[in-house]
Amino acid sequence: MKRTLPLFPGYVFAHLSSEERLSILKTNLVVRTINVFDPRTMIHQLRQVARVARHADNLRIVNMFKAGDYVRVKYGPFSGTEGFVKRKGANATLCLNVEILGTAVEVSVPPGDVETAKPPQHLQG
Repeated sequence: MKRTLPLFPGYVFAHLSSEERLSILKTNLVVRTINVFDPRTMIHQLRQVARVARHADNLRIVNMFKAGDYVRVKYGPFSGTEGFVKRKGANATLCLNVEILGTAVEVSVPPGDVETAKPPQHLQG
């Protein structure tokens, strides 16, 4: 038996006027709406996701990280390791500082294995 679950649970995509948006928010059945400033890009991205979803059994939502984010590895052989994201591509490149040596190492980690973490006190600005 195959079950189909929504890829983005809790989201409904609709093109609404300002009046329609306000009317929907007044029902208290919608928590919030998201203004889309570049609908063509959003539609393009959603179509790409839909195309991939039709052919991939292992599709999953993962966190989106940017360079400079402090993260912790949740799964896999690097579980518990913390560091900064140096760059983001197919995998997050995690930069692990060895401060006393004035150097660092990098390791590639699947984004689904990583979560945002609070940097240690001595690293906070």
